Amino acid sequence: MEADIAVQLHSDAKEAGLRYKAVIGDEDSSAIKHIKEKVNSDVEKYSDIGHIKRSISNKLEEMSKKHKSLTKTVRTAFLTNFTFAFYQNNSKTADEMKTALENLVPHMYGEHEKCGFHKSGSYRHKNLPYGKDLSDEELRSDLEALLKSFKTNSKKLLTTGHSRPNESLNGIAWSKAPKFRNYTLSESFDFRCAAAVCQFNVGKTYVDSVCKTAQFTPQKRTKLFNERQDRKRKYQKDYKNRKEFKKARKSLKMERSKKEIVYGVKEGLTYMTDCSLQNPDTIDTMCIPDDRANTKIDAEDILPVYLDLETTRLGHNAEIIQLAAFVDSSTVFNSYIMPTGSINESATAVTGFTIERKDGMRRMYQHGIPVYTVDKHTGLTSFIEWLSSISDKKKILIAHNGSRFDFPILFEQLESAKLVNNAKTAITGVCDSIHVLKTVIKNRESKKYSLGVLYEETFGETFDGHDALNDAKAIAKIFQNVQVSKTQIAALSVDTSSTFNNTRHNRNLKQAVDNFECSINNKNNKIVSHGMARKICKSRLTYEMLKLAHFRDREQGIRAILSEKVGKVLE
Repeated sequence: MEADIAVQLHSDAKEAGLRYKAVIGDEDSSAIKHIKEKVNSDVEKYSDIGHIKRSISNKLEEMSKKHKSLTKTVRTAFLTNFTFAFYQNNSKTADEMKTALENLVPHMYGEHEKCGFHKSGSYRHKNLPYGKDLSDEELRSDLEALLKSFKTNSKKLLTTGHSRPNESLNGIAWSKAPKFRNYTLSESFDFRCAAAVCQFNVGKTYVDSVCKTAQFTPQKRTKLFNERQDRKRKYQKDYKNRKEFKKARKSLKMERSKKEIVYGVKEGLTYMTDCSLQNPDTIDTMCIPDDRANTKIDAEDILPVYLDLETTRLGHNAEIIQLAAFVDSSTVFNSYIMPTGSINESATAVTGFTIERKDGMRRMYQHGIPVYTVDKHTGLTSFIEWLSSISDKKKILIAHNGSRFDFPILFEQLESAKLVNNAKTAITGVCDSIHVLKTVIKNRESKKYSLGVLYEETFGETFDGHDALNDAKAIAKIFQNVQVSKTQIAALSVDTSSTFNNTRHNRNLKQAVDNFECSINNKNNKIVSHGMARKICKSRLTYEMLKLAHFRDREQGIRAILSEKVGKVLE
């Protein structure tokens, strides 16, 4: 049928006085032979690069089942090199095109004498695994066989044209007469095809011309809509030809490709033809869990609660001595908690808190003034109850440098007081104010993000810091001044369950790092440094997970897992 239509088109063109010198198309049809025999024996046939690349890609995919070394990276490199050879020689002679194709495979195998890349010293490939030459001779024979037909017919590749406009016309025609409905027997079919051709040649404004010819009065809105669609079409056409668009499209394609590799490595086999016919025990379905996954928090109906702590020391094993939270001037929480241990000198120098024993009882002082204290469980319970009572909205705790200091300590203390479930009910999530302010306040001269520096920059004055309540009020005042939105807060928040998981993981991080280093390193060969081992363990990966990733994809498995972007976590 396709050959008959092609013959008819060329016959009609010949009767109208138009004689085609050449046609560009795929290699899947015998139409050109019919045209030469029945209409025009002098017509030339050139290959369309888009169809050629698709055909080569499919053949490489099929070959990869036979050759393990023909990985996705190698297939992409081969296709890229073929494309370079085509575009560098499509305006030259057939012999030059043939020579370029003949040197394509040797180039990938390290033979650069004729390909134009001969250099002194070793040559490092940019698109092959680890930059090394290919070495599989069996694969080389099959790649040479794949190119044989193109080398024989190199003259067909000597064109700068393509069939993309035809594909565009087909798309417009499909929108007017979809294939899933049979319009061919309908009286409207000819009109639908004519409308597609008019839209392709003229644009959407063809509707106005039709109305004018038929002596209809086109509606003002219809005319404006058609003009707007044509402007949009022209803009998109110009924009897609820009260098920056092509770079962005390539970057997005690479990003999608990386994600596909990561998902394949982490999830195992999820889809494959006839996989359910195999022995179920042989199907790899073990998942590499993502314990760092964070539940997205909806910005609607959240209530920011500004929080600060004062503690006995600076480490994560510190005890809380003051817990304060601020929503507005009428909604304030402030509690002093008596620690079981002592307050070290450096903490006293910063906060002014001391503990003295009088009349057989421990008493706490702030800058020499006695303060009323409660035990840890009472203080934390009253804080949870206060949060539950102030509003039915979803509470987000906001603390300055909270991800590194306040939240790990607070959630560690909540867990030790057995208030995890109560906290999950009262607290929706947590947010570090530094992360938010870095996105909101830009073009700062100072790179320091301490609360005192930010406050002085914003208001031109200092405040009485290192008191938990004063610090919480200062954060709230800065947020209000720079107009931080709830959407910005929600986007950088971590849900409560993930925060507890992070706290537990960080508690056992040292042991996890030691176990990982013992598994992967030996006395004679240190494969991973201590810093890298810590990073790997911090992202919840284990030695067994890395082994599984390597088993699933020997070339890119470990790289894909280690280069994956992970969500926000507490330090």
